[in-house]
Amino acid sequence: MNPNERIRSLIHSNQGIPLDQFMSLCISYYYNTRDPFGKKGDFITAPEISQMFGEIIGIWCVNAWINLGKPKFNLVEIGGGRGTLMDDLLRGTKHIGEFGEDIQKIYMVETSESLKSIQRQKLSRHNYNFIWLKDIENLEPCYNIIINNEFFDALPIKQFIKVRHGFREIYVTLKENEFILMPLGAEIQLDIECKAEDIIEVSPVRESYANKITTCLKNYGGAALIIDYGYLNPPFISTLQAMKDNAYRDIFHNIGNSDLTSHVDFSSLINIFKREELQCLFSTQGEFLRKCGIEFRAEQLIKNGADKKKIQSELGRLVDKEQMGELFKVLELYS
Repeated sequence: MNPNERIRSLIHSNQGIPLDQFMSLCISYYYNTRDPFGKKGDFITAPEISQMFGEIIGIWCVNAWINLGKPKFNLVEIGGGRGTLMDDLLRGTKHIGEFGEDIQKIYMVETSESLKSIQRQKLSRHNYNFIWLKDIENLEPCYNIIINNEFFDALPIKQFIKVRHGFREIYVTLKENEFILMPLGAEIQLDIECKAEDIIEVSPVRESYANKITTCLKNYGGAALIIDYGYLNPPFISTLQAMKDNAYRDIFHNIGNSDLTSHVDFSSLINIFKREELQCLFSTQGEFLRKCGIEFRAEQLIKNGADKKKIQSELGRLVDKEQMGELFKVLELYS
């Protein structure tokens, strides 16, 4: 049963379904039935824009490993897309022999069978012990360096709208056989100050993943890097969006065949990590990439004969405020 039929059936049985359940059904079908990345896909991520992105993430991993005291460790990527980030990371750090020698295993945490197959093919050139997992909980006891890029934004969210005496959860339901969003159910209380009609977004799934990362770093030691688009202060509007063919669509357009995402609430993640006394460093993507030397890397590539216009264009897309540099945020975590 395709997600459209499945969702209609659930709505007929229950009058409506919570937004996070709707998203979960759509996202699961979407990622397991296609390769959504790149020019021929529905959206382009930073690793697909430029090799420099993965190379700079590799530099961050090397610095994290040095700061940890150069231990034996596992390298972990959650939601690795087409494997491009990990491929560029490993290629860019292979000259640092001691770093590569200390990698015990590389874990790719991936639930999509189609993406897993693409990752296996792309990463087969690297002589490491790769293990594919469906959840981060199954890591072996060891120092771990964990990376993820545009993972949290693809996890389902709940939405609540402020009404007179509290909040009501937003559901997906049907009106005249068309999908709509509507507040349903009893009013609840949330400890948030806002005005009538404001939208609050929360994600139990994101919080669960944040707790898993916290447990891993606290129990075994290590570092983690979270890169995504999002905010520290809630905008009190819906940030839910659908992407198809590199263009924004209505969220009910071609259900199950568009990518559904929302902006990440970094303040809620930071609160989880700080409760367990992890060190948190927050910055914009532009600030982070510059700090880690992306402009120097761009100069190197140009000196070595790379197309200057192309490299400068890629650099601009990654770091400029008007492009990805300000919208995307970076959270570094250290045990």
